[in-house]
Amino acid sequence: MARKQKKIVFQIGVPLETQPHRQNLLIHRLTRSASGLCGGCTTSYQRGWWIEGAENAAETFGGEVKEEACFAIELTCELEKYERVLAQMKQVIAQTVTNTGIDANWVHVTVIDMTAEHFSIKEMMQ
Repeated sequence: MARKQKKIVFQIGVPLETQPHRQNLLIHRLTRSASGLCGGCTTSYQRGWWIEGAENAAETFGGEVKEEACFAIELTCELEKYERVLAQMKQVIAQTVTNTGIDANWVHVTVIDMTAEHFSIKEMMQ
């Protein structure tokens, strides 16, 4: 059955030199929290590039382009859970980054209205 949901993607930029065990702690804690709130999540590793001041709106940006590692966590939730899930994930991300000693600051959040459904391959093939 299709359900109206929101997809939330958090992209967390971390310095390239972040120690792998710190990144693993971050991933483990965030995926547990997201799964507890929404039943599951997906993750990906990315590379991010940015220019100082890019968090502000501007016609163009100038300056040195910097590179960082980026961890993305994507989850979906029912519309009535959205505000709570967003607030809790922001808090968990901030606490986890701080507690693991990762030198990160900005998190890019994308929110998309969507319709989602699931189906079972095994049930279809019976």
